[in-house]
This record gives sequence, C-alpha cells and structure tokens, in this order.
Amino acid sequence: MAKSRSNFLTRDVGTTEFIDSKQRKLTVRHKVVLSDLSSRELKERIAEDLFRVQTVKNRLVSGRASGNA
Repeated sequence: MAKSRSNFLTRDVGTTEFIDSKQRKLTVRHKVVLSDLSSRELKERIAEDLFRVQTVKNRLVSGRASGNA
C-alpha cells in the first residue's frame, strides 16, 4: 500500500500578534499546508524577517526619543 501524501505535509494554524505604527495591537490568523522541509525553511525566514522588523522599529523609536526623527 502506498504512503499517503499527507504523511509528508505539515498543517499549521498560527496566530501572530503585532503592534502597528499607531500602537494598535493587531492579530493575524494564518493556516498553511506545507511539506516538512518547506515548513522549516519558512519558519526560519519568518523569524529572520520579524527580527529585522523589530530592529527597524527599535531604531525608529530610538530616533524619536533622541529627537532625530
């Protein structure tokens, strides 16, 4: 009997929360179905992107605090 293709897929439902430029807390719910390899790669890219966004946000906030913005 052949293996089901679903054995190689990752079904992921997640929620991401973030604060926008107007200090509103927003929630995004997302559902995906990916291969296990794609899932790992995507999670790594998302983590890197979120780190970059947070770094930019921190610079902007820091610039405002020092009067440079």
